[in-house]
Amino acid sequence: MEEQRGGLTVTYQPEGSAGIAELRVQARVPPFAGAATGYFNDDDLRAFAAAISAYPLPAEAHSRLTAGLGDQETVGLEVAQVTSRGQLAVTIHLAVTDPGPYPYLTPTAADARMVLLTSYQALHDFAAALLAAIDAQGGTARLPADELA
Repeated sequence: MEEQRGGLTVTYQPEGSAGIAELRVQARVPPFAGAATGYFNDDDLRAFAAAISAYPLPAEAHSRLTAGLGDQETVGLEVAQVTSRGQLAVTIHLAVTDPGPYPYLTPTAADARMVLLTSYQALHDFAAALLAAIDAQGGTARLPADELA
């Protein structure tokens, strides 16, 4: 991930042979950064990759991928077009759950929300890398920030 501009890194690791995977998600949108883990069905990951590979993204479409623990979202990614010139935004939500000594107060130990600006080409490459990681049963996909001038 480029330190100055930021980006999103997703590491895919299968959980047995059930078609379930652990995704370790790291994001940096300066000056903020965060990391979290979520569990996803391979079919849902493939569907998300296909949806974000569309060109152009439908104007009103918001492709979303989410995982959680109970009713607490731990990883949330949502992709949408923000300008007619092709600027895209990925809304990123990362949370680490930990009931701690006072579980009735809050189930979240850390929570980060960021918006990463990117482009169609970067998103296409990210989707292809995610599919390759699934097919290889392990790997990493990176989405760099790409703010259009």
